Amino acid sequence: MNYFSYYLNNDLHNIVISYLSPNDITILLDTFKLHGINWNTVNFYYFNEYKNISVSEYLFKVNIDLLINSLQLNYTADEILDGSNLKVLDLSDDEKLNVLDLSYKNIEELSSEIGNLTTLKYLNLTENRISRIPPEIGYLINLKGIYSYGNQILQVPPEIRELINLELLNFGSNQIKQVCIEICNLTKLNTLMLTSNLIIELPIEIGMLNNLNVLDLSSNQLIRLPKEIGRLNNLKNLHLDRNQIIELPREIGNLISLESLHLDRNQIIELPIEIGNLINLKNLLISNNKITKLPKEMGRLNNLERLFMFNNQITEIPVEMSNFINIVYRW
Repeated sequence: MNYFSYYLNNDLHNIVISYLSPNDITILLDTFKLHGINWNTVNFYYFNEYKNISVSEYLFKVNIDLLINSLQLNYTADEILDGSNLKVLDLSDDEKLNVLDLSYKNIEELSSEIGNLTTLKYLNLTENRISRIPPEIGYLINLKGIYSYGNQILQVPPEIRELINLELLNFGSNQIKQVCIEICNLTKLNTLMLTSNLIIELPIEIGMLNNLNVLDLSSNQLIRLPKEIGRLNNLKNLHLDRNQIIELPREIGNLISLESLHLDRNQIIELPIEIGNLINLKNLLISNNKITKLPKEMGRLNNLERLFMFNNQITEIPVEMSNFINIVYRW
C-alpha cells in the first residue's frame, strides 16, 4: 500500500499526532511496525530534512503533497509553501494563474474578484478566518481542487455546482451544518472531506457522486445515513468516526469497492449482516460503540487485515472468522 493511501485512511495522521514531535524515530518506527506499515513505503525525508518542524507544519506539508499528487500539479510542496516560484497574485486581471495559495494569511473575507481567475486549478484557503465563500467562486470552472480546511465557513455556496471539473473538495474544520445538494452534482469529485463540522444529516443526493473514492465525515453530529449512500460504487475510504450514528443502513453492503471503514466512537448497537458483502474491506474500525456481537456474515471478509473493536461489549469472534489469517485484532 502506498504512502498516500495510508494518509487518506488517517492512519499516518493518527499515528504522527500521537507524539509531541516526529523526532523520535525509534518510537515512531515501533508504532508503524505495530500497525503493519512498512516504513519503506513512507517518505522518510519528512522525518529527516524536516525533523525540526512542528507536527502541524509537518501535517500541512503532507496535505500539500497529497493535493499535488491528486491534482497532478507541476509544483513541489516547497514551491507552493513558500510561493517563491509561483506567479504574483493579482486578483484583478491575472489570466494565467493556475495555483493560488492563500493559506495562513489571517484572511477574514474572500474578495468577489476571485471570480476573475478563470484559469485557476488549485485554490488553498487553509487556516484563515473566512466565514463566507463568495458566489463568484462559480466562475472558476477549471478548478480541480479546493482546500479550505480550518476556517469559519457556515455553508458551501450553491454556485459550487458550476465547478464541474472539481476532483477534490476539503471543507474540514469549519462550521458547516448542512451538506448542500449542489455538491452532489460534482460528478468528477473523487475526494470529499468534511471532517470536524456540525453536520447532522446527509442529503439523499449524496448517492450521485459515483466517482467518489474518499468520503470523510468524521467528527460531525450524524445520527444516521441515507440508504442512497449505497450507490457510491467506487468508494474506497469511508470515515464516519466520532459521530452519533446509531445504526447503519443495509445498503452499506453495496459498497463493494470499500477498503477502509471507520465507524469508531459512535453509538452503534449492531452491524447489519450486509457488511459481509464488503469483500474488499481491509480495515474495519468499530471501537468505542455499543456493539454486543459481530454478524457471522463477516466470515466472508477474507481480505480483512485490521479489525479494531475495543470498548464494546463483544465477548467472542464468530467461528466463521476463525480461519482468517494476517489479521490484527484489537478488542
